[in-house]
Amino acid sequence: MRSLCTAKKPLLYSQPPPRHHHFLLLLLLFLTVIFLLYPRPLPPQRPIQPPDLSHCLLISINTPSSPPLNCCALSLVSSDLQILNFTFPLPSSPLRIRPAAHLVDSRYISQYSKAVQLMKDLPKSDPRNFFQQANIHCAYCNGAYDQLGFSNLQLLIHNSWLFFPWHRIYLYFHERILAKLIGDDSFALPFWNWDSPDGMRIPSMYLNNFFFNISSSSSSSLYHPNRDPSHQPPVMVDLNFLQVGSDQAVVYPSVDDNLRIMYRQMMENGATTELFLGSAFRAGEQPEPGPGSVEVIPHNTLHDWTGDPRKQNREDMGAFC
Repeated sequence: MRSLCTAKKPLLYSQPPPRHHHFLLLLLLFLTVIFLLYPRPLPPQRPIQPPDLSHCLLISINTPSSPPLNCCALSLVSSDLQILNFTFPLPSSPLRIRPAAHLVDSRYISQYSKAVQLMKDLPKSDPRNFFQQANIHCAYCNGAYDQLGFSNLQLLIHNSWLFFPWHRIYLYFHERILAKLIGDDSFALPFWNWDSPDGMRIPSMYLNNFFFNISSSSSSSLYHPNRDPSHQPPVMVDLNFLQVGSDQAVVYPSVDDNLRIMYRQMMENGATTELFLGSAFRAGEQPEPGPGSVEVIPHNTLHDWTGDPRKQNREDMGAFC
């Protein structure tokens, strides 16, 4: 038998690889080094968790010698209270439209005043009570709770991107409670339209009894005595208000001044998401990494502007506790 085959030139394994292989290896090595050294962004899966409500601290907003405040939520252990899961309103629910405070009529003010009075009349053991509602902000504003899983870090809702969502949720439930108390599911809270020329004054319904036609011996539930008497209507708000010494002249702003400040804070200083909403604040991080533009001015400014200068912290709006 005869066998035929075709002889092939043997491979020369000792030959060096083509030069472009060296380049690819060097490029791969370079990309690996860059990947290892380049700082990777923090993972987004670290949101701030709700605190352990059973572990709450007393706080102090004045001098160390002042008695501490108890802003803690009502105990869930020693009562029949329980935390309920949130459910969205039915699509058929009335649409709430929040009116500008300087445009509401006497009927609305009377309704709003009644709702607040009913809230104040609830027993202190009821979490819907006006005092307990104020305690919610007091606790999360002043560090009564620690971050869940981080006992050395406070859970604070100012000076970070938590500012807007936390306060919106807070007002949402406060508004629902008021509506429930008066049996009107369409009731909505008013808002202070301070960037409108006609709204650049403290809304009168919070300052006197003019709209209520009641005796001088009574007060509206919306009235609070801790307001700066020199900043009440017809004085226009100062959106750039700074506390100055008594020896310095007080210069009142114009409408144009306030509008320029609003444009600066809303547009120029809030050009990016974090500049507007506030710096990122994730679980395990130090609180209050930085406020957004609107929180600084006009939000913080008007808290101080409306508060009583005769109080140490311009209570109640300066401290809001």
